[in-house]
Amino acid sequence: MLTIKEKEQIINISYTIIEASDNLISSIQKEKINQESIYIFSTIVEGINSIQKSLVKDEQLYDEIKKNFEHVIQSANLITELFEQNYTNKIYEIIQFSFKPKFKIIIKHIESTLPERDKSITIGIYHSQENPANFYLEERLNAMLDAATKKNCRTIFFTDSDVNLSDKVINAKYKTETEWQQVQCQFPDVIYNISKNPIHKQSRIERKLRRMIPFTSFLFGNKFDLPKKMVKQRTYAQLLAPFKIITDTSIFFEFLSKNDKGVIKPVAGARGENIYFIEKKDKNKYKISRDDQSEIYSENKLKDWLYTNILKNSSQYMIQKYIESLTKDGQPFDFRIHMQKNGQGKWSLTKMYPRIGNKNSIQIQIYRDGENVIDTDEFLKGEFGERSKQFKQNLINLSYNLVQHIDKLYGYAIEETGLDITIDKNERFWLHEANMGPQTKGHEVERANTLIDYCCYLAKNQIFFTNEFNNKNTDKGYFDARKTNTNYYKNKNELVGVFIDNSSNSDNLVTLFLLAKQYRIDLFYFSPKDIDMDESLIRGYFFENREWKEYIVPYPNLIYDLVLNKESKHLKELYDEFSTIPIINDKFYFEDIIHCLDDNKKKNKFVAPKNFKDINELLNIRKQLYIRCTSKDKQFLIYIEKLKNSDYIIKSNNLDTILNQLSTKHYLQDLMKDHQLIIYPFDNNINQFYTNSINVQMSKYQLNNWKVVNQSVITNPDSNIFTTISNKHNFYNSLDNYYENFLDHYKFKQLKHKVEEVAINYCHTITSHTNLSLNNVELSFALDKNLNIHFIDVFSLNHTGIFDNYQISNNSIKLLLDYLYQDIH
Repeated sequence: MLTIKEKEQIINISYTIIEASDNLISSIQKEKINQESIYIFSTIVEGINSIQKSLVKDEQLYDEIKKNFEHVIQSANLITELFEQNYTNKIYEIIQFSFKPKFKIIIKHIESTLPERDKSITIGIYHSQENPANFYLEERLNAMLDAATKKNCRTIFFTDSDVNLSDKVINAKYKTETEWQQVQCQFPDVIYNISKNPIHKQSRIERKLRRMIPFTSFLFGNKFDLPKKMVKQRTYAQLLAPFKIITDTSIFFEFLSKNDKGVIKPVAGARGENIYFIEKKDKNKYKISRDDQSEIYSENKLKDWLYTNILKNSSQYMIQKYIESLTKDGQPFDFRIHMQKNGQGKWSLTKMYPRIGNKNSIQIQIYRDGENVIDTDEFLKGEFGERSKQFKQNLINLSYNLVQHIDKLYGYAIEETGLDITIDKNERFWLHEANMGPQTKGHEVERANTLIDYCCYLAKNQIFFTNEFNNKNTDKGYFDARKTNTNYYKNKNELVGVFIDNSSNSDNLVTLFLLAKQYRIDLFYFSPKDIDMDESLIRGYFFENREWKEYIVPYPNLIYDLVLNKESKHLKELYDEFSTIPIINDKFYFEDIIHCLDDNKKKNKFVAPKNFKDINELLNIRKQLYIRCTSKDKQFLIYIEKLKNSDYIIKSNNLDTILNQLSTKHYLQDLMKDHQLIIYPFDNNINQFYTNSINVQMSKYQLNNWKVVNQSVITNPDSNIFTTISNKHNFYNSLDNYYENFLDHYKFKQLKHKVEEVAINYCHTITSHTNLSLNNVELSFALDKNLNIHFIDVFSLNHTGIFDNYQISNNSIKLLLDYLYQDIH
């Protein structure tokens, strides 16, 4: 049986299909069959397929509408054939007299199976970072509250921290007649989102809410993205002034060679800010104006100005041909037309008014205070006389046609925009830009009334819009649960996912998966491209009959992380998505754990120097230091020894020299600019160490127990203990084979036992003094000639570069079992 929400979703898709079919008719009537009409029809077919997948879950409902739905499918198939034959008239007839009527019958029948809705609608006013009640403009807030009250709607204000996803409640702010109150309430029927973010900038809370509740507002690109789309589609491209993105001075001057006047403005700008007017006066003279200020530049000085103000700026700028639109008095002007969707989901004109600038400036006056707004009729009559009514109607018609076209370019998801349209001296219409958040200071009440109506429309019909800025990654190979024929996995045991990188070799995991079956764990691996966050489903790979087979699985009970990259911006949203699922095997950095590695009994500690003075003071005491240097892409060790004449011996993997104090200071200061430096606590001379390091691979086999899996000696071509940390050409040798050659049996046995003991103690120290979830790690130690062990490094293992795959895998499975069956989270 389908749930009420699933039935409502089918109804919403059906209404969207009907609206798309109207757009298809409009498209083929204008230009016959073209790329646009093919795209619209493909979305209709996709919608029908989606409905069919849902209907088969409810046999009774499907039987009741089966005849009409089969008729819809037949009509769609027939339209496909007519597309190939270019029979537009016949397509029109089928849509109008067969396809749409049958769909409306289906909608009516499904609606009759739903319980009656409560007439009162709750509208959530939401911002992901701060509660809008704390910062929203008072005039706009009051207008929205008044409009909602008149429509019998309840408004609540909230942010991410107020949302409880598991209980589906919000600790929101609510305005009574006299005061603000904090109330706990159920999720709203619709959300008006003040901030419009692309999916990769949305918080986990916002992404979750968008799957459950209709949102009103979506991005539709910047000053470059929209014109690019319009040029590509060609429709209304003639309204755009020629432009170029300024990426270097040659593009700028080439544009000016073709256009003597131009406007420079930020691609992502708003409110008319940071806009410059440039005019070419003669071969080597250029005039730059901003507001009512101007200055003359030579070409060389203009290049300097461009570099400082435009190219060096963090914002991207464009240059656009200047369109001369002047009143009879020589003042620049344009029209702001504020368009909104209304209570029927249709576009309506909320406000239209002219804006006028100063004679000495190209800047148009933006009415921030809501006063002195010029009457449109009076302005048009003054400029165009008896033809003013025709110009006004042309403006209105163009605005409706243009906003519908822009809406279509962005998935029909836009709810409001401010169009800036002007008329040049030849009476040609131009579009300066379309704004996502137009100024409404002078007409907040009108805007609020229309917005609340649109919120009610989305809430009553439970319509979920989306567009390209809110869609998940659709690159080739990425999993989309709605477009796959992969079977669902029927798990009998606890489900555990192994999270691997897109480029990882799954063959390294075979032993782990074979052991999981023995312990009755349903284990699968998946990569970032296998996650469909919209549907909370994963394309998981199971090892069956000696091969990897893919199935669709829900989110697992536990995740074993082998990606180890939580700090990645690209992967942040995935880790946020799994925030309610236990994830084991954290990645960590040496610098993050040194605080817990110091022994209180020792006088020397790990030190993170801030400057050369810190290093030199330690050298005066200890005479020689070992310093670990880490940057984003590499790490290495350096040895520094201070000589009696105040010179310094410096050795590293690519340096062996003696420098004076000034040169040493500069060398270390340069290192500190892009490296994190850590001074090791041991002060032995470099000649007191053996030339090879000991590496120990450790595995946790119970929640608090560690086991040595392998001990090896790392040698490298340079025969230098302090190059092993950065050398990719290291050679691993068995500890037994290496040290038995020059240590007697008793000393060797003592050494091996001591290494094991030290390694286990370090692992316990790290896990007991941090919140890290560790599974498999590798530790590196230096050995001096007195067989004292000195800690060098520790890092996580991810089933690559391990010596005993069976032991590591076996311990990992036992640890997974402990996490699954003990209440530790």
